[in-house]
Amino acid sequence: MQKIDRIYFDIDGVIRGVASPKEDVMALLRYCLDNYPGAVYWLTTHCRGGENHVDFALRGEFSDEFVDELYAKVFDSEYR
Repeated sequence: MQKIDRIYFDIDGVIRGVASPKEDVMALLRYCLDNYPGAVYWLTTHCRGGENHVDFALRGEFSDEFVDELYAKVFDSEYR
């Protein structure tokens, strides 16, 4: 079995765009966060100049609680 070092999620074209149903996307994100801690990264234009605005981009796509959880876990793993 190969070790998974990084998993990238495309925020703009996939998560905010074509990926559906949203419940399946949430389940996949939760699975990756739970099983590969520290390996999940954003692939987005919402991180520029050291500022991460992915949480604002995801509001309206998912519940605020899920966005907060996702943002905290991915942001923490990216910037440790």
